[in-house]
Order: sequence, then C-alpha cells, then structure tokens
Amino acid sequence: MIDVLVFGCGEYFMKKEETINRSYHIVAVLDNFKKGKIQLSNEKYVNVYSPQEGIKEYPDISVVIAVQDFVTLSNQLIDLGVLPEQIIFAQNMAPYGTE
Repeated sequence: MIDVLVFGCGEYFMKKEETINRSYHIVAVLDNFKKGKIQLSNEKYVNVYSPQEGIKEYPDISVVIAVQDFVTLSNQLIDLGVLPEQIIFAQNMAPYGTE
C-alpha cells in the first residue's frame, strides 16, 4: 500500500475515507484550520499538521486532496513544492456525487 498524506479532515474526507483506506496508507492529515490528532475509521490515530509542517515532515509523499475546493488546495500544495504528479484527487474516488 502506498503511504499518503490527506489534505482535509472534514465532512468530505469522512465520505471518502473508506475508499482512500482501501488503496492508500494514511500517514498523516493536513488541514489549514485543525491541528492535533484525528481518529480514522480503522481506529488508527494520525497527526494533523498544517500544510507547511506536513510537507516539511513528509516531503516525498503523495497527497490526497479530500476537500471540495480541490483547485485552491492543489495550487497551495504546488506553492509548497509538491510536484503535480504527487497530487491525488479524492473527487476521482467513490462514492461519487457526494460533492
């Protein structure tokens, strides 16, 4: 399984989490507003970092964007040095129509 960071830990992420967990190993979560720890549906706890802190801590890991405003956040990641090929969009994952 591929290690990833997930950008966003709100309602949209909760709808997509099961699908993300089937394909990826969530190492940590990035969020512009929250910090601390979050419990995933598989009972695992992961750290929640600001995007700047998370990218610094895990510079070579792909990022799954799990928010509706994926364009703004993809630009934010690119500005932080994340390569476009490292960005994965949860909008392309089931369940669909949850936007």
